[in-house]
Amino acid sequence: MTGDRRKVCARWLPEWLFQRGDALSLLAALPVLAALPLLALVVPGCSGTVEPEPPLPRPPPVMPSNPYEDTATSIEFLDTGDVTLVAGTPREIRVRVQPPGEHIVRFALLRTEEAFLSSDVVTTDAEGIATTTLTALSASPGFSLLTMVGRLQQALRVVALEANIGSLLLQGDYQGIRTVPRWYASVHLNRTCAELMGPPFPDGVSLASSGSSAVQINRVPAGGPLAAVIRAERFAFGCTNIANLRAGSNTISAVEVFDRPLQLAQLGLRLSFSVEQGNSLNPGLEELAFRAVGPLLGTASDDLAAVLDAMSGLATDSVAFEQARAARNWRGVLVDALGGAMAGSGLRTAIDGWMSAGLGELSQPDAIVGTLAAPNLQGSAPFTLTSVSGVEPAEAGFVVQSIAAVSTDAADVLRVALALSWQPTPLLNALAERVATAQTGASSVPEAMAEHLGCANVADLLVDAGASPGEAFPDCDEQCVRRLCDDAMTVLWSRITAAAQPAVPWEITGASPAQIDADARPTALSSTWVGSLGLGGADPVRIQGPFAGALPD
Repeated sequence: MTGDRRKVCARWLPEWLFQRGDALSLLAALPVLAALPLLALVVPGCSGTVEPEPPLPRPPPVMPSNPYEDTATSIEFLDTGDVTLVAGTPREIRVRVQPPGEHIVRFALLRTEEAFLSSDVVTTDAEGIATTTLTALSASPGFSLLTMVGRLQQALRVVALEANIGSLLLQGDYQGIRTVPRWYASVHLNRTCAELMGPPFPDGVSLASSGSSAVQINRVPAGGPLAAVIRAERFAFGCTNIANLRAGSNTISAVEVFDRPLQLAQLGLRLSFSVEQGNSLNPGLEELAFRAVGPLLGTASDDLAAVLDAMSGLATDSVAFEQARAARNWRGVLVDALGGAMAGSGLRTAIDGWMSAGLGELSQPDAIVGTLAAPNLQGSAPFTLTSVSGVEPAEAGFVVQSIAAVSTDAADVLRVALALSWQPTPLLNALAERVATAQTGASSVPEAMAEHLGCANVADLLVDAGASPGEAFPDCDEQCVRRLCDDAMTVLWSRITAAAQPAVPWEITGASPAQIDADARPTALSSTWVGSLGLGGADPVRIQGPFAGALPD
């Protein structure tokens, strides 16, 4: 054998035939040498002109110095009987070697030049399984696949059928508004689109993808009906029936692609609302704060009268207090010192300002936060409030659970309408305390009220106007008067906190284009809501602002 011919045949015969020349090696090689006449007929280059050698695949596993030294006791193909494959279609071939463990398995093709293996030397896995892939390039009535391990060998007969395949170019006709990152196409053999019960349609065989809406599917079985599916992720689908794909040609088919409706069955969005605020507070909220401070007066005509009435009620000797109040003209003294505005509505104005400043925080993002769950078939969805301006909903006077009306349209717009039931007093009180303590450094609203009115100054003025030196009235000095004034602030504040305003229906309606995931489920919203505050006895006040939706953290 010439050097060139030896080099070609070495691709098909064990390398050790050319590496050792002793008698033992030749004797061990007899079973293989006996097959050389047959191999010469089927192995390119073993007879006739030597063809240029194609590039070699990656190096096979290192062969033992004597391949017959393997400890295998049996080898068998996992495919039983003859194997039939379609020309051009790869077929996985597996053999099992006993005992399990690592063995060197050799594969060889006999009586064909129109087939090839992905690997002809394979190391078994831990279970003793070796795998290679066989591809026939043309039809054949039969050839053999020989596998060998150690001194054992086994043959498998293979029949290759004529390829009955074609190709299919699906062109998606998509008029939707969604951004499509990638298109996918596949076929369902001997099925119709109606049988697939979509969308969404499941993927079939020969799955292919493309960055454009034209997807090429190769090696599609021809000669029978099929349903061809093209999709964008799982949010847009098209399907077309093809009666009979032609073999050996490329069939082109246009498919209308439709958006899958927004999927709300697993809806769980975190919704947040805030109130639009321009140069002033919303008139409806402003009116609520104004109404909230009214109970401070009790039966008095103005704030100063309310303070003195409360001090009188707290005094140990109310009769003496009232006698001095009238005889020493305490009201005139205080009006001259404090000013008419302070005496008339100074406390209510201060509290109203604290409440209004607190209500202004409703313009901050995430002022009102809740969770919207999946709607039922009628479009009614549970909405659960979780926070109102940082206050627990129940402590802010809101009903925690409500029902929202949810709907969608073909433009991926999600609409939410809900009515929040709100008793304003608790939230107004909480906001007033937050602002008052922050602005004044006081520890409570009554303490901030005492500082705003100037209870220390009131005590000094009333003692100076008293009938007896150092006393505003008998047995009540400056310290006594100061304590009565401070305690009176607590009484006045309690009138506000104890007065329950009527419940206010807060109507909210929002609509936003939805961002979606691959399954057409809404993941984010961002738009503006509009609504009204029902104040009772007056027309509802319009209120609006931005809202957003996102998946929970």
